[in-house]
Amino acid sequence: MLIDEVGYQQLDKTHAGLFFDLIKQRHRKKCTILTSQLGFDEWASFINDKHITAAILDRITENCTVFNMNKCISIRRKKISYAAERATDK
Repeated sequence: MLIDEVGYQQLDKTHAGLFFDLIKQRHRKKCTILTSQLGFDEWASFINDKHITAAILDRITENCTVFNMNKCISIRRKKISYAAERATDK
């Protein structure tokens, strides 16, 4: 399962609980890929519950590989820049 843009929206208590349940059910059983623009230290800001945040992070970081892509260039920005250059070349 791939969950993209984790942290893009704030979670209320119900949705935070559902997110925890999902992670708990998949923990040690199935592959789960998460993408986020937030560091783990920022997750409590969108989950809004430090205990649920700790439980989620405990499970997903137990046996994971983290790819930090902070210094990567956005493909979307690159495409926009390229399109703008082509438009001015005409």
